[in-house]
Amino acid sequence: MIEFAGVTKSFVTKKNDVLTALQDVTFAVREREFVAIVGPSGCGKSTALNIIAGLTTLTSGRALVQGKPPGEAKLDIGYVFQQDSILPWLRVIDNIEVGLKLRKVPPATCRARSLELLRTMNLEDFADAFPAELSGGMRKRVALAATLAYDPHLLLMDEPFGALDAQTRVVLQDELLRIWNAHQRTVLFVTHDIGEAIALADRIIVMTARPAQIKAEYEVGLARPRQAGDARYDPRFDVLHKQISADIESEITRQMLISARI
Repeated sequence: MIEFAGVTKSFVTKKNDVLTALQDVTFAVREREFVAIVGPSGCGKSTALNIIAGLTTLTSGRALVQGKPPGEAKLDIGYVFQQDSILPWLRVIDNIEVGLKLRKVPPATCRARSLELLRTMNLEDFADAFPAELSGGMRKRVALAATLAYDPHLLLMDEPFGALDAQTRVVLQDELLRIWNAHQRTVLFVTHDIGEAIALADRIIVMTARPAQIKAEYEVGLARPRQAGDARYDPRFDVLHKQISADIESEITRQMLISARI
């Protein structure tokens, strides 16, 4: 589904300095696989998602989505951002239908799909509500429903639950697992939360400090279907958490030492 081969991405700052976010990054994501990316803050995880989504170009290397350059595969990609991406002036049901209307889906089909997703997300009672009337968790459900409405083959998620309280986060993690189990879409999920990555993913990619490279990859190996809360009681969970924590801590220490020399 996704192929990164020797991808490097550099930016030119306002001071005309060159900032390299990704350097010679190579990985692949199989169809129907749920992959999480973790790493130190600011290491380039979101940049990788933006390249896949066609929102930014790479400096060198090759990035493909279903064998096509990302810009040509945009309609097959859904993106759930860190911040709420729903439109505050539209009702919940209208937010869910935005992508369908842009794709000129017939009105009857559009409404049937949005009502189905409202039921799936337990939002039926809030169809006519505006985003300001919803909790943070509900707004995230609306954003996820709006992305799933047009049935993307690939779902990119950039810390979608990071701003939520712990209890709401687990509820939405379970909701995502349930949807993934039912529809088996390919997911690439960026998070700072190692426990979240283990609870959700089939495989975890660990990135180094900037400029980001691939430091390690781990097969999670927890049985599916699973629930996010229950996954934390599996013995494999603690083993993986310690290994990945050590990887990231070593990168943060290395980054601090480099900064101290500068």
